[in-house]
Amino acid sequence: DATCTLVLRRGGVELRGESLGTPNVTTTDCGEVRVGGDALTPGTWEAVLSYTSDRSAGESAVGEVVVP
Repeated sequence: DATCTLVLRRGGVELRGESLGTPNVTTTDCGEVRVGGDALTPGTWEAVLSYTSDRSAGESAVGEVVVP
C-alpha cells in the first residue's frame, strides 16, 4: 500500500491529512484525503498531494483549494 498526504498551506499555517493509497502499474488511487480543524479557515489555500510506497514516491504540482 501507499500513503497519500495532502498538505494545505496559507499564511504560515500548514495542515496535513493522510489516507491509504492503492498503487498499480502507472497510478496511485488516494481516495479521499481529509484535512480539518479550527485552523482550516475560509479562503484560498495552496495544496500539494504526495504519495510514498515501498517502490516509489511522487508529488503533485502546487494547486489551489478554496475553503468556503
